[in-house]
Amino acid sequence: MGVISFHLHFGVMACVAVRSKNGVYVYRPLQEAATAVLSTQEALMALSKDGTAIAVTCTEGVKVYRLPSPSEPLLPELECIATILSAQPIRMLSFSPRASFLVTGHRWSKEESGNNVILWSLVNGDPVPVNGFIQKVLNRESWPLCHWSLDEKWMVRLTGNEVLLFNGLDPSVISHRFRVESVTSVSIAPCPFNGRYYMGVFVPEDKATPGRVSVIRLPVDPSPTTVFVDTPDVTGAKSMFKAQTVEMLWNPTGNSLLAKTQTDVDTTGKTYYGESNLIFLKADGSLIAQVNPGVEGAIHSMEWSPSGKEFIVIAGLMPAKILLFNSICQSKFDFGSNHRNTIRFSPSGRLLCLGGFGNLMGDMDFYEKKGSEFELLGSATAQCAVTAEWSPDGRHLLTSVCAPRMRVDNAIKLWKYTAEVVLHEPFEVLYETAWQNCRLPEAPLSPRTGPAKVSKSVVPEKPKAYRAPGSSGALAERLRQERATAAPQKISQPAPVPRQIPVNLPPGADVEEYLKMLKKKEKEQKKKEKKDAEKQTTAPEPAPAPTPTPAEPAESAVDLDKRIKALKKKLKQIDQIKASVAEGKPIDAAQQEKLGHEKGFLEELAECEKKQQASP
Repeated sequence: MGVISFHLHFGVMACVAVRSKNGVYVYRPLQEAATAVLSTQEALMALSKDGTAIAVTCTEGVKVYRLPSPSEPLLPELECIATILSAQPIRMLSFSPRASFLVTGHRWSKEESGNNVILWSLVNGDPVPVNGFIQKVLNRESWPLCHWSLDEKWMVRLTGNEVLLFNGLDPSVISHRFRVESVTSVSIAPCPFNGRYYMGVFVPEDKATPGRVSVIRLPVDPSPTTVFVDTPDVTGAKSMFKAQTVEMLWNPTGNSLLAKTQTDVDTTGKTYYGESNLIFLKADGSLIAQVNPGVEGAIHSMEWSPSGKEFIVIAGLMPAKILLFNSICQSKFDFGSNHRNTIRFSPSGRLLCLGGFGNLMGDMDFYEKKGSEFELLGSATAQCAVTAEWSPDGRHLLTSVCAPRMRVDNAIKLWKYTAEVVLHEPFEVLYETAWQNCRLPEAPLSPRTGPAKVSKSVVPEKPKAYRAPGSSGALAERLRQERATAAPQKISQPAPVPRQIPVNLPPGADVEEYLKMLKKKEKEQKKKEKKDAEKQTTAPEPAPAPTPTPAEPAESAVDLDKRIKALKKKLKQIDQIKASVAEGKPIDAAQQEKLGHEKGFLEELAECEKKQQASP
């Protein structure tokens, strides 16, 4: 563990879990407190969403520890509440939202007869396997495989072309199953909307068939049913191309879904990010629309505010456009264009950080929400940062430079909301960091005494950039101008609300196709009315005097020879088709049509030969 500076702090703070080359440990930054070491070797870790437990892999399998609340002291040794024994090394870990269950996964092999993904119940202290299944491919992109609602009433997972639903408190038996052909992704809403739970499912595009995002209303009762396959209650759906993969994001209130579909390759060749769509779907199907940021290019990031009433989208070629939308897809605030690809709201939604991490330089802007506008508090640069997360108290942002993306300069930094660094801790190799998720009262912000601060992270001074002899530096100046952005501004006249869909559509009907059909009928009706009006108002004009047509020049001998050869070739083909028919071979429609023209070809050939004989 590196040296921690700037320990002065007031109040309580949540724990931070760190996974590095030297092991896994938990500590509270900015406080002179003990550090709980959970492992002294490379291991995996997972924290529960309620902040009560942390699981760490070990040589025996997995150990689950209880995390102290922010008001409790952090002891050098945490209480081990469960130990799961496994003969195979555990590769994946995930908790249910209330830490009632732990899902473990290890590599599948042909020699192994049992399940490689197992659900363990932690309710009574001793871990008990309650369910399991085989998953041949385990990776971080598809993990977790089991999805719960926040209250653990429902659990859902995919298997083949089916979506399986379980009672979240007793996932030992399948409650319901839905047949969805070629489904690859599912996402359940965190909480009920109007007393019912919803989930989003995605089917990718396949050649000429577009991809599809659908919202399905779950049954009322999660108890097992006698029906083998249920009919899904689809409340809304959207079909689109550019849909090979999907990222689905429910708002915290569970009544709206954002679905970003993506392709690996941009067919236009303008960017290496691929092509993407952003779809907005209300859970009850009352509104389905494609979010339009007003620029061309990929969707880099999307994020709901904690209130669930608005969301931010970063889209377009760099510098990308940053817009705030309300719950009916109207753009309400423009942050301008900048090199940003990450959106982080504080837990209360009062503070906002817009950052450019990963393949960008690490620039960050901190904003405070005031009514319907956002005020800039400060800007900073977190060099080479890979992740960024707000602390539960909403006053600090933790950025991490992690392996394997970055093999050098691994470190964590803690930033105050005013863009000041209050902690810098280097590591030889850092893999992962995570806050303990808990509820803390958000302390009032300190009164500002001046304009927004602009600070940079402490890095060694670099030598000046080389400039070739005779270079004017125009390209560098142009790049600097691109990094500059206009001041954020409220949009006084928001974009028009997307067209509402008819509420009397049958479940699962394609809304876009229905609207296109209505639009086509409307155009045809207007065209017909226009023709009828022209017939009634326009009097017939006298026919114009015929103009003498010049006599057609006689065909040359060369043209006649070419035409005769062409006709003989066609007649020869017809003879071949007749022979095929006589042998009983099938012929297609084009060949049948050619047989019907035989008489006309013969007459035209006789006429051309007659002209050829008559010509001198």
